[in-house]
Amino acid sequence: FDVADGESPDLKDINGDGVREVTWHSGQDGFSPQGPGYVRLLDGATGAEIFRVDGVNIEDHFGDQWCLLDDVNGDGTFDFALAVPYGDSIGPNLGEIQVRSGADLTLLHLTPLLPCAPSLGIGGESGGSICELPDLDGDGAPEFAVGQINARLAAGDPATAVGAVTIVSGATGAVLDT
Repeated sequence: FDVADGESPDLKDINGDGVREVTWHSGQDGFSPQGPGYVRLLDGATGAEIFRVDGVNIEDHFGDQWCLLDDVNGDGTFDFALAVPYGDSIGPNLGEIQVRSGADLTLLHLTPLLPCAPSLGIGGESGGSICELPDLDGDGAPEFAVGQINARLAAGDPATAVGAVTIVSGATGAVLDT
């Protein structure tokens, strides 16, 4: 289902016209057949599309959650982190976070968030929530926090699944803390 996220506190005036932009995103859950998902940034004044990023794999829920980041790669433009809760970079449906350039949408880095029991086929469902944090490791770039559902399992028992918050370096994609 598509979500207009015009009230998101992390939105900024990206194009310098004095009006905060609007996001439109869809993880494509609830559709039949499901799509790969997408994220769009729209000009807050005109509604014109500034950019659109599309997912690749069906049912990855690409773009379920995302946040703008201050410049993480030193090119002078904003960047963004987005969740792919069922992404396949380390195994089927285990989840990942992508950091992309705001200048040209290229993938800057991908961070898989490995669950404790991948052999059960239960992913960490990375990105139930995601938000920018200040620079915590002194490298000059912001970090971000990612909420994970089913991130920890006691003795491999799905009934004991609990969530986790993971702190990720915006500059490198390295996991700083969980």
